[in-house]
Amino acid sequence: WLASGISTLFSSLQTLRRQGFSYWRAENFPPRAGKLIEVSFRGGPRLAVRARDSDLPVLRQVFVDRHYHVWVDELRERIQRRYEVILAEHAVPVIIDAGANIGAA
Repeated sequence: WLASGISTLFSSLQTLRRQGFSYWRAENFPPRAGKLIEVSFRGGPRLAVRARDSDLPVLRQVFVDRHYHVWVDELRERIQRRYEVILAEHAVPVIIDAGANIGAA
């Protein structure tokens, strides 16, 4: 039980260091279910999420574990070039997130 407790503490401290205090607090001391809370990742924007819901795990998947990151350099660069062309034309880029999660991707 001691090893498990130490592992849990270490994991919690890693989360605090990597994601920042507001995310750590929401994950470890969430308010009542359904309440909107603001969290931010270290260096990222503040986001409103539902407490005790799937929102925090989804944010972890998207921003920490990078499940939707484009790992193929050539494809990522192609997307970036297209994005820059859209901005240079003074157009507004549109991203359609048709997923079933919370729209964070």
